[in-house]
Amino acid sequence: MPFGTEKNTLFGAAGSGSSGGQIGLFANGYRYPTPQDTIDWVTISSAGDASDFGDDRQNRSGGAGTDNGVNARGILIGGYLVTGDEYSMLISYVTITSAGNAADFGDTSNIKYQTAGLSNGTNDRGIAYGSNRPIDYVTISSTGNAADFGDTYSSASQRGSGISNGTNERGVIPVGFRDGTNTNFIDYITISSLGDGADFGDLSVGRENTSGMSNGTSERGVIAGGSSSNVIDYITISSTGDASDFGDCVDSGGNMQRGGTDSATDNIGVYGGGVSTSTKTIETITISSAGNASDFGDRTVLGQGAKACANSKS
Repeated sequence: MPFGTEKNTLFGAAGSGSSGGQIGLFANGYRYPTPQDTIDWVTISSAGDASDFGDDRQNRSGGAGTDNGVNARGILIGGYLVTGDEYSMLISYVTITSAGNAADFGDTSNIKYQTAGLSNGTNDRGIAYGSNRPIDYVTISSTGNAADFGDTYSSASQRGSGISNGTNERGVIPVGFRDGTNTNFIDYITISSLGDGADFGDLSVGRENTSGMSNGTSERGVIAGGSSSNVIDYITISSTGDASDFGDCVDSGGNMQRGGTDSATDNIGVYGGGVSTSTKTIETITISSAGNASDFGDRTVLGQGAKACANSKS
């Protein structure tokens, strides 16, 4: 059976998971001694190991992923090309419901090696927040280079994760790292309105390279792991304030630099990859119910600095 035919059969005739969406992708990652181009897929509603989806256009790690929800386009933004200070400004894209290799979308306006990706779902705006002060944005359904959105609130913000409440238009970003120190800062923006970030509140524990997930318009955001921390926090996205304790990750040592995505209002969050050279683990939470994470399965490859997206948000 041809490769493409097999993958389309796995996704089903409509190219979607069991709940009319539910396809989550994990892309890229650093596997010693080089970054990689592998893209994996899972059905978010069904725990199990990931399968191969295709390849990105570059071997890279770090950066970020986001998507326009049920419209099923995912974008992969920036990252590291090699160990050291060589960076990617590439934005590539995939159709989440059709397995295959990524295509060229355009370029970021500035270096986005440790950035946070988020979107307003079917309203079609994608954001790359952090790595440096300028914030980039794109229209996800239209290829082209990113444009300037504004500046981050927390100076030199990087190594955070992105969370949004979808079409309710708020994006929240746990910043993660500033001037050589892990931070507990949380910024936010209104995704539909160009402008600078503002202060949202603080994490319960300062850390970098967290995984972000949400249940979309139901307004709960979750921030998992980071910096070898197993702490999971939660926030109400529409209400500024400090994060509260949600539970703990399964893997206490490998929770840094995992890509996080979700099934939106279906309340399942998944995050995968990790900082350890032996980590393939994907973990899962029920976003609406505080508690510890559970094991979901494994990626097909090892690697930290994974990007993630899904076709679930409204």
